[in-house]
Amino acid sequence: MTLTTAWAIFSLAALAVLTGLWAAHISVNSTTRGPDWAIDRLPRESLWSVAAMAAGVLAAVLVDPAWVGLGVVYLAGVVAWTARAVLKGLVRIQDAGEYEPLPAERQAAVVRRVATWLFITAALGVAVTLIDVESRGGVALWDLPLVGVVAAAGAVYWRRAREIGESRE
Repeated sequence: MTLTTAWAIFSLAALAVLTGLWAAHISVNSTTRGPDWAIDRLPRESLWSVAAMAAGVLAAVLVDPAWVGLGVVYLAGVVAWTARAVLKGLVRIQDAGEYEPLPAERQAAVVRRVATWLFITAALGVAVTLIDVESRGGVALWDLPLVGVVAAAGAVYWRRAREIGESRE
């Protein structure tokens, strides 16, 4: 199967957006639900990374350009490595008995930071898309829905941070 360069870039961009949203989901929920949630969840969700790496290897063989499959392998590998490192750190903290639930104010700050980085990513996505229109033309505008998804996630997490902050009052 052959993908145009535009579709290849869009496919990898969509996967990168999903990866970023997954990371935000893990960060926010482990902050608000505690490390036990993440310790339980990360091993199961990491299986998706292994499946994605296998799919990436298959795509590198079956899809032209091959760099699409290699990009999938790379993103999935980074997710798997990061999830494993986070899981090991959480287990180490839990085993040492050093974990204390975060107070609502600190939870809100972490969730707000996640939202802020999603907004920054969305703004950079708009800038890259506008620059990309120069080289790829109107097809680059297909990246804007991905940017919208990132911005919407930022808005959801910003509201959640506000709700967490208000719950302590």
